[in-house]
Amino acid sequence: MRVGIRCGASRAEAFWGATVQQSPGAFLYSSNTGSSVIRWWEPPCTFSGLTPPEGARLEVAVPSDATCREWVRDVGYVFFPIFVDYPYLLWTDVVPTSPLRPFDPLTDDADYTVVPPDPGATAVENALDVLDEDGNDVLRDQIDWALTPGAQEDEEPIRVGTGISEEDRACKAHFGEPESGEDPGRRSPNAPREAADWDYDVDVFPGVYNPYARAAQTVKLRWGTRAWGYRHIEERHGWGAGARTRTAYALLDPTPQAQSRYPQSFVYFGNLVNGPNGIDCRQRVVVSYDQDQRVPVGRHIITSYLEAY
Repeated sequence: MRVGIRCGASRAEAFWGATVQQSPGAFLYSSNTGSSVIRWWEPPCTFSGLTPPEGARLEVAVPSDATCREWVRDVGYVFFPIFVDYPYLLWTDVVPTSPLRPFDPLTDDADYTVVPPDPGATAVENALDVLDEDGNDVLRDQIDWALTPGAQEDEEPIRVGTGISEEDRACKAHFGEPESGEDPGRRSPNAPREAADWDYDVDVFPGVYNPYARAAQTVKLRWGTRAWGYRHIEERHGWGAGARTRTAYALLDPTPQAQSRYPQSFVYFGNLVNGPNGIDCRQRVVVSYDQDQRVPVGRHIITSYLEAY
């Protein structure tokens, strides 16, 4: 609460112990140490200059336990009492004059509008780069998932590996895939020294149909991050010879489905036979053909995992 000080001398150094009349038992107080010491140099220090906001009431001359000290010639230091002024509102001051209702832009005129300044493309890209740093990639992926229309049909990033169904677990157990694995680390030990942490091709899959280019091409499994690529798959789903075989099989899908979460991305399905106890299982592989400033070579395989359908 902002307060004004009334005292009998020109230097007010502290105030405390002033009872707030509109709230019995409450007090105004301030520390008397360090930078919080309050000083005014307005002789005779009758008011600090506090002006209450429009519509507020002002309580004045509330006594406190504080004093202010002033040098008086031929007497020495003299202590004078401090009084507190403060603004306040009663509940009747904020009761609306008419029933509240939602703002209607067609019939209502806004009292004011706030248009945030355009930060510029560079500032936005820098902010996105921070989100894309290692450790923030899952957060960035979660934001993309939440804000992209239609993306909610896909797995939620923060729940990957934790919200699988019993049928999913049965498929994984039947085909020998763990529910999750270990984080292989930020950088591949085989990556060239000049390459980015994520930029190492763990595997390649030729002859994959790219609906965006309407042609077949080689798709790569890059080292990636915790949000995409080999590192993501290894930590969230597990990776091995079986997963590699099923991924290659799924990438033979001639009619992959467009996926809204990543630009120019598609979902490939590999339906499997002889599932456990009549459960239908398949390998889901998501591939992005987009190239942007953060990953100029393109992410390619985002994820690959078993699921029941």
